[in-house]
Amino acid sequence: MATLNPSKQPSLNPQAVDALKWTPYQEGEASWTFATDREGRLHPKAKPLLDAILASPDKRITIGSYEYSLSSNRKFLQRRPLRNGA
Repeated sequence: MATLNPSKQPSLNPQAVDALKWTPYQEGEASWTFATDREGRLHPKAKPLLDAILASPDKRITIGSYEYSLSSNRKFLQRRPLRNGA
């Protein structure tokens, strides 16, 4: 899994990622936000995070204490807390 290197991803602001509207799943500690709108257009505020995920070899990145990924249908960004020792 790729770890965010601020020197390689200067446009990815961790505070902006946290400011996205994250919705918790009903079970567990993970949450999601829309990557696209109803017409399939990319949400501008989600673009830097999506670009970083897509640039990662395994399509997952770590920022702070969360792992971020894209759903299989590419409509949702997902985040889950890292487990101790991860």
